[in-house]
Amino acid sequence: MDNEDEPKCTRAEERYRNLNAAGNISRHHQHGIDDSSDVFEDDSILSRLLLNFSVGPQLSPQGDTTDPPSDLLSNVPVILPPYAHTTRLSSIPPCAVSKRSSNAFEATSPSLRRGELFEVDLNHGTVGRVGHAMISVKDDLYCVCGFQLQQHLSNSIIMKFNWKQRQWDPVVLKEGANKLKRTGASVVCYMNRYLICFGGFMLHWGAAHTNDLLIVDLEELRVHQIKSFQQPLPHPRDKHTAVIHNDHMYVFGGWGSQIQDDPSFACAGPEKEDDLRVRCGWTNTLFSLDLSPIKEWDGVTPLHLKWQKEDPSGMVPLPRAAHSAVVYKDSMVVFGGRTKPCRTNEFRCLDLTAMHWEAPWQMQGDHLPARSWHCATFVPPQYMFIQGGLDENRIVLCDTYIVDLETRYITQLPNHGFNTWHACAFVDPYVYYFGGSEESSPHDQIHHKLFRCNVFNPSLQDLCIGFLLNLEDEDFEDLKPYIPENLLITIQHRRATSIGPQSLEPANTEGT
Repeated sequence: MDNEDEPKCTRAEERYRNLNAAGNISRHHQHGIDDSSDVFEDDSILSRLLLNFSVGPQLSPQGDTTDPPSDLLSNVPVILPPYAHTTRLSSIPPCAVSKRSSNAFEATSPSLRRGELFEVDLNHGTVGRVGHAMISVKDDLYCVCGFQLQQHLSNSIIMKFNWKQRQWDPVVLKEGANKLKRTGASVVCYMNRYLICFGGFMLHWGAAHTNDLLIVDLEELRVHQIKSFQQPLPHPRDKHTAVIHNDHMYVFGGWGSQIQDDPSFACAGPEKEDDLRVRCGWTNTLFSLDLSPIKEWDGVTPLHLKWQKEDPSGMVPLPRAAHSAVVYKDSMVVFGGRTKPCRTNEFRCLDLTAMHWEAPWQMQGDHLPARSWHCATFVPPQYMFIQGGLDENRIVLCDTYIVDLETRYITQLPNHGFNTWHACAFVDPYVYYFGGSEESSPHDQIHHKLFRCNVFNPSLQDLCIGFLLNLEDEDFEDLKPYIPENLLITIQHRRATSIGPQSLEPANTEGT
């Protein structure tokens, strides 16, 4: 009997060691998981993990839990021989392994519904913000700038999310922190080390828009105010966007003080000496900044950077502010924002190589209403996540969308909470967003909660990784030698940013 079983064990172990099939499993973003029979018949490491370590409830194509087909399970060998050299797992009966792993599988359930929103149970509360930026750097999540209700001032504290403790920790900067007191600034990351902060509105020092440039060195923990520029400089502004492409930062649009006799500026109203707001307006100027000198910078010697005012061809968008922008391939895709006539739901695409604006995109799928002051972020490999904002009547929105930038197809996700002037970032495989307000006057009712959204139906790979994340550390270490390197990198990344299901609560979306 032992001789009869031995070939099966050898084949099973070989499946674990020859794991080239695992890297070929694609994420089925649009349609979720394929037919459940395909899941069980797949000969990859991932399906074997589910079968042999989680012989429990599985997902049907509709997202419901169903028991595994008995006829399929009967043909699947129980793969315990790879652990025969260990005393811990080899001594556990198959039913015990199944039971333990079934619990681990069920622990992934909070993330299984596409678009469902969860509130992260923070260990320590934090002060809410509006007009801030959220940046993902490697496995870290940062919150920069913004306005906080308690101080009625812009916030100079950079917060970094502590995944293990589930709390926002202040980043203690050695110098220059006060320079970050501003709202509506743009913040981008360069070289996975530097946060490049441009513009914004400062509620102190004269309460004015600015066009200064700050570089936050996340390794040296210093803020550098860069003053060595070559003309022309961008006009002072806030509520603009900035993206990075090929070592250049591109700044588009925004709201600032009036520029006389400039067709790129749309004034909000006739000049009045007693009303600052109507002497401001929107711009559609585009500036680029070459960041490549930072690569050779020692952080001490003066840094010389050069702004360039771009003059793209094509159908230039109307001046706007409070819009969003992401980079996709060699293009900058701009969505929404407030123009002088109204808020808009246009998608505009700028080819950053040819410097050419395309005509407004013709979108397919669900209708995405006009808005400004929403949050948006790029979700690899080709998507844009959009949530909340203000509609044309200054009513705070709660709707949520995922946009396929390749097919130009809009899919509406379940409604989230009412929110505006919040910020979001993508940390694989979730979108996180924080702050904002549920009032049209965003300095009221400021949110202090952190939310997590799974924007796609989970693939087989996602389910298996979710299961592995909930294994005991010792069991996971035993399994590591049998996991392909490319998959192991993904798993280790997600372990570093994992939030256990016991720390997630379905968000209250009542009334949405």
